[in-house]
Amino acid sequence: MPSAKVAGAAIWLLAILMSPPSLSQTPIQNVQNALSQVTKTAEEVTSQVQQASSQAQAKVNELPQAPIESKPQLDVVSEGERTHLCGKISAFTGHAQSQELEYSSLALATIISAAGLALVGSISSFLAKNKTAGVIGLVVAAIVGFSNAYPIGPVADFYRSLAGQANALSVECEYTKPYTLNAYASNLSQLKLLYVYEDKRPSLGNYRLSTDDLTKQLQVVRTTANNLTNALTENALDDVTEERSAHHFAAAKKK
Repeated sequence: MPSAKVAGAAIWLLAILMSPPSLSQTPIQNVQNALSQVTKTAEEVTSQVQQASSQAQAKVNELPQAPIESKPQLDVVSEGERTHLCGKISAFTGHAQSQELEYSSLALATIISAAGLALVGSISSFLAKNKTAGVIGLVVAAIVGFSNAYPIGPVADFYRSLAGQANALSVECEYTKPYTLNAYASNLSQLKLLYVYEDKRPSLGNYRLSTDDLTKQLQVVRTTANNLTNALTENALDDVTEERSAHHFAAAKKK
């Protein structure tokens, strides 16, 4: 007669075989769905890069290439590859901060110079120096007109937002542990988007800020990457659980 342990293991296996299929997705299905989302997002980023200006494409082409995965996995990127990518992100952050400071200073100088000249013009008019006041008035009008036509302030705001996004990406690159191939590809895609969206800064006669669209797309890249990492982790844990169950059943059967 079979021992009690063997009988218990047989009952456990029979219960599994006879149980109705779960309505929820299996871990491997979650991996496949998450991988599909990541692939779709990567294709969208590639499409945006292809539609960007030649300058933006040249900058993107200078970036390192993501390591090729033969299959979805949780392999860790080498520290050298990580440091190199983090350096590229830091360089972009410094560039955005420099541009923000430059345009902020220019906007402030424009306001101060216009106000100062307007004051001088008023004093000249009061002193009956009409020609001088007229010339100063024309200069002030030109300064104000230029600042209205070219959005110096909005450009400064644009680069301030861009620098903030780049700073967040730099922290993500530096402190994510373990730094997997999936995390590397996600950070690389986000950096590409930063270069693409720099092309969309406000320009002459165009005050629109595209940073809201950028924020949304960066979040999509981060979320899909996190979903894949979670699905891979869940699948790995499920494999370990199945192996342990099989081992316990085999051990019980031997006894």
